[in-house]
Amino acid sequence: MDILKIFDTDVWRSIIAVLIGIVMIVWSHIAVNYAIIITGILVLLSGIASIFIFYRVDKTTRGGLPVEGILSSMLGVLLIAVPSFFASIIMILLGAILVVAAVNQLSGLVLVRRNGFRVPGLLCLFPFVILTAGIIILFNPFATAQSLVVFFGCAVLLYGIINIVNYYILRRQHE
Repeated sequence: MDILKIFDTDVWRSIIAVLIGIVMIVWSHIAVNYAIIITGILVLLSGIASIFIFYRVDKTTRGGLPVEGILSSMLGVLLIAVPSFFASIIMILLGAILVVAAVNQLSGLVLVRRNGFRVPGLLCLFPFVILTAGIIILFNPFATAQSLVVFFGCAVLLYGIINIVNYYILRRQHE
């Protein structure tokens, strides 16, 4: 098998990655909402499928109501209807997790120091950076989500470009 044939499919994936990266960078303000809408569609379809499967099963072997399917369908509809609300909730949860994690790290360092160990200043810097990131996210969740989309878009774009460059370098060496 020619190894470059494997890389041919990788080039197409890389081109798609470059396009996705560009979309995430250029339209970052709507990319978050569309990601949540797509998730909502998938959750809704999963809920509907669950309801259909529930009613296809023999009545003697199933429970009372297709609760999981109904709740999944409702969540899917909500994700589709108000995606920016869910983006904010996710970012607020992430910010809160970072704040709690930073406070936990700092209290651990204080405990270590009280027990007579020397704590280098650099170890104290990281929890403060995490705490600052958490507070920023808590006070501006949607802008933070948009910034993360831009960052991720840059990473995906770079991944695609590097793969394409690698492909052409390997192709030249093969010829």
